[in-house]
Amino acid sequence: MFKKTAAKRVVMVSSDFSRAKQTAQLFAQALRKAGRICPLRIAKELRERRFGSLEADSDARYPEVWAQDRHDPAARPFGVEAAQAVQRRTSRLVAKLDRELPDGADVVLVSHGDALQILQTAFLNLNASKHRTLPHLDRAELRELKKR
Repeated sequence: MFKKTAAKRVVMVSSDFSRAKQTAQLFAQALRKAGRICPLRIAKELRERRFGSLEADSDARYPEVWAQDRHDPAARPFGVEAAQAVQRRTSRLVAKLDRELPDGADVVLVSHGDALQILQTAFLNLNASKHRTLPHLDRAELRELKKR
């Protein structure tokens, strides 16, 4: 989530993948019941990082990818989407939302582990190679992000 200011309006922006979309819909519904205005937007830019040939496998080999990320954020082992490409994709969306959304709206981003972890590096002005040095994001964790 990134926060513009405290407000009654919350804009929910979700990946178009079903898990994220369902989470966003439930969260938006709860906020509406609490009296918040909460439109839901879908953004393909929030999709999970593409893991190439590892997609159909378990996540047991992801640490190999993350090790490569540490050395070279442009690396694409196994055809994986490069960490710096994920950072660019997700941070461009945030910049677009910042321009388009009205002042006074809080924004909640609903996405996936690596995509959000890598996006957080952009908020912290870190190289995408540092994404695994940040505290792990748990499922459905709400974390406030502020531009520096």
